[in-house]
Amino acid sequence: MTKNSRRSHDAFFRWLFADENHLRALLKLSAKSNLEIQQFLAAVDPNTFVRIPDSYSNVDETGEADLAFRVNASSGDHALVGVLLEHKSGPDANTLAQMGKYVNSVMNAYAQSHSATQIPTVAILFYNGKEEWNPYKNFPQYPEYFHDVILPFKAAFVNMTQISDDDCLKCENLETAMGVTAMKYAFDSKKMRGALLQFKGRFQKLPSAEAKNLLEKISLYFIAVR
Repeated sequence: MTKNSRRSHDAFFRWLFADENHLRALLKLSAKSNLEIQQFLAAVDPNTFVRIPDSYSNVDETGEADLAFRVNASSGDHALVGVLLEHKSGPDANTLAQMGKYVNSVMNAYAQSHSATQIPTVAILFYNGKEEWNPYKNFPQYPEYFHDVILPFKAAFVNMTQISDDDCLKCENLETAMGVTAMKYAFDSKKMRGALLQFKGRFQKLPSAEAKNLLEKISLYFIAVR
């Protein structure tokens, strides 16, 4: 896969999940089969997600950075937690270095601008590639006990292909359900079409402008991954 095609994948992910409502729906979907996300959602108040503006990021015009948010801890004392979303459509040896850089630049800048002493960060890596891959497990010289110490952030990994079709169909947020389905079958066009057709009834009930925009975005994504 070329670098440009990966950026096209990332662009679709960023467009869809920059919206806090879509993000909440994505995390709820992921939590159904992912213990790490279940634990994360239990530790925060999902209704308090706010996107950290792009101006806090010093990533250049390549557009490889993904999304940063803040969310309140569930303790009720208004403690803030940083959330970094990173998307990969194929294995990338630079992933952990990239994420560490984003945490240091984006989260530190946010904390400083809000006179906070710290903002502990959870970095969630979403992956929809064809190959088995999880860079968080790639520390052969250290037992898993030390992995969180090695990384400059709390880590969570979501393989989007493991989100079930049934859960997507039951998801109340149609844009998220269709977007996850498209990404899940990104490399199997026949299955992608068949799975997306199951949303036809709900899709036809969307306001025309929203339906047109969603269809255009998915179509562009489909073209990008072919």
